[in-house]
This record gives sequence, structure tokens and C-alpha cells, in this order.
Amino acid sequence: MPALLKVLLLALVLPAAAYDLRFRRVPNWLSVSGVVAGFAANLILFGWPGLTAASFGLLCSLAVYVPLYLIRGMGAGDVKLMAAVGAMVGASQWLGIFLITAILGGIVALAVVAWKKRVHETLFNLAVISVELVHF
Repeated sequence: MPALLKVLLLALVLPAAAYDLRFRRVPNWLSVSGVVAGFAANLILFGWPGLTAASFGLLCSLAVYVPLYLIRGMGAGDVKLMAAVGAMVGASQWLGIFLITAILGGIVALAVVAWKKRVHETLFNLAVISVELVHF
């Protein structure tokens, strides 16, 4: 990945993480800016193939995250943020980022559940999400 895309990606995800931790939401202006920057950077760096890669990255992220949003397993801000990440890095790089964030997010979630002593409530919520997935 070119240095410009790495810098843009960090400029997107670090403020998004800060906003999410503080306000429990990711602002739309940040996600939209990320999508625009991703398309522009890929077009400048790689021409039309870069624009195609950015499009597939955005679509790939939406294909994974929109169903999670629909069953209330993910917030809309997360969906939009990952769409911006997909537009920046393309589909092939996005899949690796998705797997890393899923694993790290799961570890953090388990730590928070244990720390707040909400194991029973969390298991119930997981059961509801599982039922929603089966009956999509």
C-alpha cells in the first residue's frame, strides 16, 4: 500500500476511534471525507483501475457490514467508517483489515464484558443476533 494511502487511513481511523470512544458514534463528515479521499487518492495514484479498486473495496465492506447492521449487530457509523476504509484500501486489502479488526474487537469486547460483569446479558444478546441471522 502506498504511503499516501497509509497516511489517509490513519487520518481516518484515529479520529474515528477517538470520537467513538468519547461519544459512542462516528460522525458522518468523517466517514464521507474518508470515502471521498479514498476515491480521489486511488484515482490519482492508480488511474481508472484505482477507482475500480476503491469501488470494489466500498462494495465489499457494505456487503459484509450492512447485513450486520440490519440485525443490529453493528452500528451505522461502523458501517460507514468501514465503507470509507474499503474505498481507501480496495477489496483485497480490506479483507485483511476486516479480519484484524474483528479479532481485536472481539478481544476488547470480551474484556469489557468481563470487566462490567455482563456475561449473562451479552449471551442473551448473542442469542438474539443468532436468531436474527437464521431468520434474516
